[in-house]
Amino acid sequence: TEVEARAALVDIITNGDANRDKNGKFAPGKGSNSHALLKTPAVHDGMKDLYSKASDSYQGANKQEHSITIDKNGNPSDIATSHDSSKTTVSVHKEDGKVTDQAIIHTHPKGTDPHPSDADVQIAKKTGIPNYELSQNQLWVANPDGSTAKVADVEWKNNDLSIKWKS
Repeated sequence: TEVEARAALVDIITNGDANRDKNGKFAPGKGSNSHALLKTPAVHDGMKDLYSKASDSYQGANKQEHSITIDKNGNPSDIATSHDSSKTTVSVHKEDGKVTDQAIIHTHPKGTDPHPSDADVQIAKKTGIPNYELSQNQLWVANPDGSTAKVADVEWKNNDLSIKWKS
């Protein structure tokens, strides 16, 4: 089926279990496979939609945050929006008490630090999955071990999200 084919493609692109730690969580990794999950077509499309949805907040028109999660099959969720001042609530999927999502991706509005906040780091540690922060021109990650890193420079170009990955 198309769903199985897509799952197989995601598995090939992300090297399946090679990018998971001993607990089955997506591991950020090092080198060319670093952040491989984000480089899949489905996740890129989800990030493109997320960036587009956040465009008003990137221009300062509001202070909303927007977020998606990436499920165990590599599919982005619907976009959640804070609808108020700045923080968004994100729900992760669990099975048998364990988080099954592979990542969280959320935005920070104009005027806020593009780096992951202390709360972003705590969410990554609590869920055991990377918590990515997509700002108007940068992509950062809060890792489950508490570290943070710049992942890429981003820009909206030709009606698409252009991503220049850091090595």
